[in-house]
Amino acid sequence: NYGGDIEKGMGGISDVIERLENLRTGITLENVVKEYTTVVDDEDLEILKAGWQLGVKRYGRDLRRAGIVGYDEWLGYSGLDRETSDEINAYLWDMAFLKKKFDLKDLVKELSEEFGLGEKQAELIVRTEMANIFNKMREWGYLEKTDVKKFVWVAKEDACELCKKVEKMSKKGVTLEELKEFISEVGFPYSREWTVHPNCRCSFVRKSGKKQGWEKI
Repeated sequence: NYGGDIEKGMGGISDVIERLENLRTGITLENVVKEYTTVVDDEDLEILKAGWQLGVKRYGRDLRRAGIVGYDEWLGYSGLDRETSDEINAYLWDMAFLKKKFDLKDLVKELSEEFGLGEKQAELIVRTEMANIFNKMREWGYLEKTDVKKFVWVAKEDACELCKKVEKMSKKGVTLEELKEFISEVGFPYSREWTVHPNCRCSFVRKSGKKQGWEKI
């Protein structure tokens, strides 16, 4: 019984630590998320939290590399070769899921120092890639925490015509893969997996209607 009690106690401690970590995750996200993406409602924020937690738990080099570019046609950032561009994105994925750092000023400074970028270019890259990462969190959250099948692109009020076009194309509800295809088609060659253009802050949510198989996050 003595050994069993220890194991039970350790399990309880682990649960408390995990809950505290989840709480810190939520607080961090709430403080930074609007810097990089549009948060539609509280439900959307919960999806983002769940996606980040999934990414942190499963984070590794293979996952990072799989998510860096989104599709093969991307040529890299302006004035930089593809290899350097991939290294920059891998660095930002490390910040998001390994080091859990999101502060815009800090990331711009670190990126400028690490890769010799000008401040304006570094900020544009950070904003664009972090928006892409946040939408990746949405994807993971929806895929693994819900049974939602249809989604719509949500363009901001001041969004560009490209994002408004994707919004119109998806208004009846489309799958995540179909939505990615629309983004690639409309934004090529500047789009990423989940951003239509550089400095894009638009996002996606489930198609309005009944929540299907929703799991509380």
